[in-house]
Amino acid sequence: MPSNEGQVWQVCVCVLTTEHTRIKLEPLFKMASLIRPFKGLTRQLQAQLPIHYMCRYGLRSISTTRAVCSEYVIKSQFPDVEIPKGSFYSFTFKDAASYYKNIALECSETGAQYTYGQLVDATTRFGGFLQKMEVNRGDTVAVAMRNCIEYPIVFYGALAIGATVTVLSSFSTPEEHVHKLEDTQAKVLIGSASLEPELRQALQQYRRKIPFILNGTGASGDSVNLQEILKDPNIPHADPIEMNGDEIALIPFSSGTTGKPKGVCISHNALCAGLTLFTDKHLLVPQRSEGEKQENIIGCLPFFHIAGLVAQMTVSIIMGCKLITLPKFDPQHFLRTIIHHKARVLAVVPPMLNFLNSAHVPPEALRYVESILCGAAAVPITAVEILKRKIGHPIFFQEGYGMTELCLTHVTPIGQEQIGFCGKLVPNALGKVVDVSTGESLPANGVGEICIKTPAMMTGYLNRPDATSETIDSEGWLHTGDVGFYNEEGYFKIVDRTKELIKVKGLQVSPSEIEDVLLQHEAVQDVGVVGVPHDQLGEAPRAYIVLKKNVEEKAIHQHLEGRLATYKHLSGGVFFVNQLPKNPTGKLLRRELKNMTVS
Repeated sequence: MPSNEGQVWQVCVCVLTTEHTRIKLEPLFKMASLIRPFKGLTRQLQAQLPIHYMCRYGLRSISTTRAVCSEYVIKSQFPDVEIPKGSFYSFTFKDAASYYKNIALECSETGAQYTYGQLVDATTRFGGFLQKMEVNRGDTVAVAMRNCIEYPIVFYGALAIGATVTVLSSFSTPEEHVHKLEDTQAKVLIGSASLEPELRQALQQYRRKIPFILNGTGASGDSVNLQEILKDPNIPHADPIEMNGDEIALIPFSSGTTGKPKGVCISHNALCAGLTLFTDKHLLVPQRSEGEKQENIIGCLPFFHIAGLVAQMTVSIIMGCKLITLPKFDPQHFLRTIIHHKARVLAVVPPMLNFLNSAHVPPEALRYVESILCGAAAVPITAVEILKRKIGHPIFFQEGYGMTELCLTHVTPIGQEQIGFCGKLVPNALGKVVDVSTGESLPANGVGEICIKTPAMMTGYLNRPDATSETIDSEGWLHTGDVGFYNEEGYFKIVDRTKELIKVKGLQVSPSEIEDVLLQHEAVQDVGVVGVPHDQLGEAPRAYIVLKKNVEEKAIHQHLEGRLATYKHLSGGVFFVNQLPKNPTGKLLRRELKNMTVS
């Protein structure tokens, strides 16, 4: 072995640039791993190193001049891509002129449509209306709508004038809406006509009077009809505002790793990054429109959820596809839409996968499907195998992983299907797995908490610097709260969650939020809520309750009605117990709670 560090480095450079085989690289990296410090490991060279070398020999996948064996960091196998900066509105519509006459949006119920030209005009007209309502750059616009063709118009219309959009769940109660309106200091509320009663209750409790826009005719005359706004030729079109991209574009709500829902501040630059990485040629199946040839995207995932907003709504528009909107997931309507539009690609969550496997869906209904992307919760391997057999022809089953705080970070690369794993890191992303007790990074196949760095990362939690610092450490790593591992090929797998969140149909449910409401019941002394497996829901909330006095289970269920959204109700059941498992400091041991045997 050469004694001079520089000589070893020069040999390694020679081998890499002449593209020697893995067998020839192996001994050289074994030598390199013995040298401390190891000079000049540049980012350009790192980009060429296979994942298994990075992990096995402890070479950092970050800018450094030392190779440290104790630090296992892996880099995406795909080349870094240039990330655009600035307005997400401008980024989205930069190619719209190429398919100006193509259909951009179609309602699956009424057949109403917008071309790309009409979509651009509608967004700037709505932006002009917001300016007329004195909504200025940096103000927050709240959107509480079911999926519809007007959703992207409202979303992008607000972004065009530099406003921030906060997206509210169409499943939320008035009390939940009020919390989010107050947290974001929303200046306008736009909602679906079908949600008017809940939204009016929320506005009555909100501490400031704001304009209320309904997508349709309201029950009283104090709301503005969105349809009339979009048809009014007297409203001047807004000129889209340019920006540096650090401004906050979007505030969805997430429970993060623990606790009640928090606003997630996502900048224009982060959205540009997230969509650039997800639409990378190695990962994205839907094809960009060329001439009149268009991909049909079934918009069935709720647009208030990061999966629906990114993987369906924004991707469809950026790629020039036709987005067919479904206001909610109605199984039979979903099936009819797939058949009618001869859908080639689908994006679903596990409960939808279960429906596709059911007897209600004949194999011929899926005869045009070539690819399915599934995420938001763990995907059962058996469900995928059953579906593949049912369809009968080869399909590409793609899995993805992400968080509201990170956008999409892992996707199965095209042609590299590996069922049961949530994919590989997207370009420009770094990942590591750390021991949940010591925080030390682990090599391939070591099980621990997954941590991520990506340019699509959130700026932080709204008004919660404490929660931000608990989630993003001092070195810039976001701790996901998900426990898993990566293998030698760079595929990640989620095996558990350190976080307490329950995933009901892919929607996040905070146990502590349910517990807080249950503790308001006069008969409840103590309570612990956990998620339990459920065939239809994926997971279901279950409550273990210590009582002060006797009460029927029915009364517990009734107590949640009107206080929490239906999907947060205790569909996993209620069990009365004498005590809850806790550690010496009084912390609830949820893992033990899940394993409790209740007689």
